[in-house]
Amino acid sequence: MKTKLILAILLSINTITYSQPTFTAYNKIKFSIGTSGQSIIVWLVPQNESFQTTALPVLQASYDFVQKNDISIGAAISYQNFQFHIKQKPLYADLDMDKLSIGLRASYVIIDQPSNAVYIGGRWSLNLWSAQAKGTIDLKSYNLNTWQWTYIRLMINKLIDKIEMDNNSVSYSQTYSWLRFPLQFHIGYEHYFTKHLGYNFEAALGSPYLFLSSLTLKF
Repeated sequence: MKTKLILAILLSINTITYSQPTFTAYNKIKFSIGTSGQSIIVWLVPQNESFQTTALPVLQASYDFVQKNDISIGAAISYQNFQFHIKQKPLYADLDMDKLSIGLRASYVIIDQPSNAVYIGGRWSLNLWSAQAKGTIDLKSYNLNTWQWTYIRLMINKLIDKIEMDNNSVSYSQTYSWLRFPLQFHIGYEHYFTKHLGYNFEAALGSPYLFLSSLTLKF
């Protein structure tokens, strides 16, 4: 009798074990477009014929590996460009800025359904900024003597790498670059149209973006 009872218990445990669903880790690749805090500032600046600005959308590609415990880890690379144009005599200037961001990200799924998911997480990035400034100053608008011209030339030479100067104008060109290491916190929503294709929307606090929409491939 005891032997039959033990066999029955073992069979029931085995049945329960095999009836539990198995989790398979999967990968996600996202192609995204979005906006950043810098974009909003640029868009809010008043513009006219003398001063114009442009901020391209944030473009991003990312990869995430989703594990059994609803935690995903991955990496992302994003790019954005800004342009500023000044056309107000005596100054004619152009500033072209690029932001390249390479980051590591981690997320935790708080709502997980077959076709929908909500997640929260963070990202740590290396942001490489580069800028190129060039322009022309119309000197005919000023009445300066020889000593004043000499002083201006000395000061400009200290500040600007490449300069060309004559009696009518000053043409200059300067390149800058700097690094930032920002932290970002995000919350996102995913919806899948099919088993492998979906849409993603993400809102974030920090750089390199504030809002992001993505096409998601899951495999």
